[in-house]
Amino acid sequence: MYKVVWKKTASKQLAKIDRVMASKIADKVENYLAKDPIKRGERLRYDYKSLYRYRFEDYRVIYEIKNLELVISVVKVAHWREVY
Repeated sequence: MYKVVWKKTASKQLAKIDRVMASKIADKVENYLAKDPIKRGERLRYDYKSLYRYRFEDYRVIYEIKNLELVISVVKVAHWREVY
């Protein structure tokens, strides 16, 4: 299981989301995505090749995987209209 690290910007973005939805997103990332982030997420393209995205309802979680340290670094959390 990977360790999840939330960047400051991602934490701030999560705090701006409705409290119930933010709790669901955090729970899904910590308990579901952390088990297998490569298969459960989708790799981004072009300039963002090093990043992955995970879709949860209308929100997107953008993250980076550090395989050697088994760490997922969450970079951004936002509604799908605002994320890209």
